[in-house]
Formats: sequence, structure tokens, C-alpha cells
Amino acid sequence: MSQYHIQKPLNQQQQNVNQPTAQVKSEGSRPSNTNERQSNAAKEVCPQGLVSRLRAKLEEDSKMHKNYKSSSPLNRIPAESSSIKSGDETKRREQTNQSTNQENLLESGCEEKRIWNAAIEELIDNEVKYLERLELVVEKYIPLMERTPQENLPSSNFTKKKIFCNIEEIYKFHKNEIFPALQQKTDFKQLANIFEKEQFSTMYCEYIVNVNKNVNWKKIEIDIFSEPMKRILNHSLDLNGYLLDPQQRLGKYSIIMKNIIKSYEAYAKKKQSCTINFATEKINDDEILKSFKDTEDAIKIVLSLVDNSILISNIKYTLFNLMLQGQLLVHHEFNVTQNKKSRLMYCFLFEKMFVFTVKVKHVNEHSENGDSYSYKDYIPMDKLCYLPCPEKKGRKFNIFNLNEHCKNFYLESDVTTCNAWVEKIASLLQKDAEIEKKKFAAK
Repeated sequence: MSQYHIQKPLNQQQQNVNQPTAQVKSEGSRPSNTNERQSNAAKEVCPQGLVSRLRAKLEEDSKMHKNYKSSSPLNRIPAESSSIKSGDETKRREQTNQSTNQENLLESGCEEKRIWNAAIEELIDNEVKYLERLELVVEKYIPLMERTPQENLPSSNFTKKKIFCNIEEIYKFHKNEIFPALQQKTDFKQLANIFEKEQFSTMYCEYIVNVNKNVNWKKIEIDIFSEPMKRILNHSLDLNGYLLDPQQRLGKYSIIMKNIIKSYEAYAKKKQSCTINFATEKINDDEILKSFKDTEDAIKIVLSLVDNSILISNIKYTLFNLMLQGQLLVHHEFNVTQNKKSRLMYCFLFEKMFVFTVKVKHVNEHSENGDSYSYKDYIPMDKLCYLPCPEKKGRKFNIFNLNEHCKNFYLESDVTTCNAWVEKIASLLQKDAEIEKKKFAAK
């Protein structure tokens, strides 16, 4: 009984003592956590030693609770997933930064791309203008000429074939094949294949050779004919200007293709330097460049064929059609000795024939270098034999015709030229021998 009576006044006294403190705490800040409140309560009802033990127990229980929480599998899963999320987010951020950097670098390379696009657009625009001019000739000038009575034409030689040749065929070919292929701006494979067609080279050779024939009288008569036509069609340029377009077209193709290749090489180099997938980009760029270069090579071949055709057309007084003797491989001037007589002769090596001519100056001022060539002799390749002349140290070689009692010709020039011709002749003879061998084996 005394125990309870003693405790009761103590409790009352404790409450009275602590009451101002409680008021201060309520006015200020209350204990921030459960542990602190428990410690204060323990101080009120427990002696000092008991309070210390209770505080230690609470701290121990708190540590155990933390260890359990961290070791729980349920609590480990969110932590692990959050690390995965943070890793993915970092990876995405890096990729975004890389793509941003790539775009910035490509932006810095847009000047190279602009130059390349400008070169492509120049080729297309040039083709459009060329087609418009061809269309004017085909749809305006030719119908006007066909409606004009023969007596009103400049002369009887003023015919559609001699003046316009095959310009209608050229116009249709460009309109139906070349212009559609040009729309594939980054893939010129189709265009290269078109330029490699025999029809393309043949029609340009025919047209340009025709333009170079009898240029003097044709120019005068075309001027006479086109003067009233200009007034009718309201054009400032005369017909001669339009008829020269196909002759100049191949050269323009060559110049523009050089610009396209040069500008794309610069753009590809810039693009590859700022891309992550370097190998893939390089493969794509190499394919595009190859289609451009194949197109340029095809144009060069056609230009060479046209030049050869003009040259062949200037060989006069031949007994046969030189256009049917295969491709013209080389031509050069030699000092030729036959029957102990020497003179300068211009020689032509075809796939099927070796031709000797003499250069005649200023026969046709519009032919190559103002020269034409007068035919003198020939040797068929299947009847030709050759021998080098060691005593001349490569500056001379001997060819003879097995058909005509081994007629001999000694050709003399510089070492480089003689060696090149001997190699060409040897290659042709070997090729012919292989063909004959196959024919014999087939029998």
C-alpha cells in the first residue's frame, strides 16, 4: 500500500515539474522521432540506469530492423531494377548525344553535299535544255523543211538526210532512255549501261561524221534556209547553232561527270568521318562512286569512237568500207621503207586490217588538224606477219603481206611507239590464232 501511496505523489510531482517543459515543447518543436519520445517517457517513469538500458535495447532493435530490411529479397528487387533503369537511361543518353554529335557534324559537311547536289542538278538541267533544243529541230524545223517545195530550197543537195541526218533518232533515245535514267540521282548504273549500248555510240558517230562532211557548203545553205525560218519561229539562234548541239553534247557529259565525281568524293569523305557505322557508309559510297565512274568511262569510250570515226571518214579513195574493219586501235606517222624507197606515211591499225595512207594537208579545213588522208595500201590482219629489227634497238620493225609474195614494209619511229605497235600486232595475231584454233577444234 505504501508503495502505491509513495508512487502516486511522485507521479503528481513529476507531472507538475514537467508541465512547463511540455508547454515549451509544444510551442517550439516536438521530438522528431519515435525513439526520442520513448526515451523521454522512459526518463519520466524510470530510474537513470533503466533509461540507459532501454535506450541501448531500442538502438539494437533499430539496427536489427535495418539489417533485415536490407537483406530482404523483396527489398533487393527494386534496388536492382532501379540500377538497370539507370543504366538503360545512361545508354540512351549516350546514344542521343552521339546522334546529336553526328547530326552536328553532318551539318558542318552540308557544304560538300550542296556542291554535289548542285552538280547533279546541273546535269539534269543541262539535259532538259538539250532535249528542248532537239525538240525544236524535230518538231519545228524538219516539218517546215518538208512542207517547203524543192524549188524554194537552197539546192538539190539540201535534203533531210544530209542536213538533219539521224537527229530524230538521237532525240527519241534521249527522251525515252537517258532522261528517265538521270532521275536516279544516286545510282547511275542504268545510265552507264545506256552509254555502253552500241546504239548510243553508233548514232552519235553517224551524226558527227555527217556534220563534218562538206561543212562549207552546208553552212552556207543552212544559213540561207534558216534566215526566213527564224522569223517564222521567232528565234534568234539559227539552225546551224541547233545542229551543233549533238556534236558538243558528249564533251559536256564528260565535264559534268568529272564535277559530280569530285564533289561526291569530298562529300563521302566528310560523311564517313562523322558516322558511327563507317564500314557500312564506305561500302555504300564506293558503290555510288563506281556507278559515277562507270558512266564517265562509258562516255570516254564513246568520245574515242567518235574521234576515230571522224578520222576514218577523212581517209579518202579507199577500196572498201573502213567502218567494217573493226575498231581502230592506234594510228601514227612512220617513216616507211618499201623497195628501198622511204617516205612518211600515216598508218592505221584496225582489228581486221593494217592501212597505209599519206597525209594531205588543208583538203578539208574542218577535219582533224585540217588534214585528210589519201589511201595507198593495206594488209589484212590474217595475212600479216611481223619481225622486230634488233639492229635498230627497237626503233624499227618489219611487217609483210603473205598474200602478195611477202611484200615488205619497214616502219621506223621512236622506241616507245614501235614497242607499243609491236605489242598490239602480236596481241591481235594471238587472238586470231586462238579463234582459228577453236574453229578447227569445233570441226
